[in-house]
Amino acid sequence: MSLPILQASTNQTTHVRGDVMIDSSVMIAVGVILNATPGNKIIIHSGVCLGMGTVITAHDGDVEIKPNAILGAGCLIFGHCIIGSQASLGSSVTVYNVNVDAGDVIPAGSIRGDRTRKIELNSQENSNSVAENKVQENKWSNKSAKSEENKQNITNNQEERESKAESISEKPEQIKQENQDISHENLEQEEEIKTDSWQEDTPPNSEQVVGKVYINKLLFTLFPERNM
Repeated sequence: MSLPILQASTNQTTHVRGDVMIDSSVMIAVGVILNATPGNKIIIHSGVCLGMGTVITAHDGDVEIKPNAILGAGCLIFGHCIIGSQASLGSSVTVYNVNVDAGDVIPAGSIRGDRTRKIELNSQENSNSVAENKVQENKWSNKSAKSEENKQNITNNQEERESKAESISEKPEQIKQENQDISHENLEQEEEIKTDSWQEDTPPNSEQVVGKVYINKLLFTLFPERNM
């Protein structure tokens, strides 16, 4: 985060109000404001340096700055806090209701404050947040129901594929047996046809006709429908 360039203060005086105790060795730049609300006090020990435009306000407790602490330009100290000895605060640092340890170095632009306060929402905002939570819960429940349904469908499809695979694995043996039976029947029918077609019926006590077999073959070839 970039900080704006601090401009020189147009106020050449230091404003002090309330119960403020300042050691004679304290160095105070121009534009510093020291404000102690009623019942509270500000104590600044020896060797402290207050940068230009620093504002210190004691509220709900005292503000004490230990010896040799340095506060950069534009610092804001508010509430009840203790700045430890030889602590160094960069420019534009805000300290609110929290103590700074001795020798601690706080970068410029940092904010240190009391985080215990809670912001209470009004009834409308609370109802809106509850409604949003319910919508989110419904979305999650719908997603979970769809995921369960998809899992069930996948399981059913897998079982169906396995049953089909088992039936297909059993079919080749059955088909093979059926093909063998059909082939055997076809061979028997062909034998019967050949026997019926080419067999020469010779009635008993009849005269043998020379060349009758060849004549029958010729007739069968020329007129196949006649022999059916």
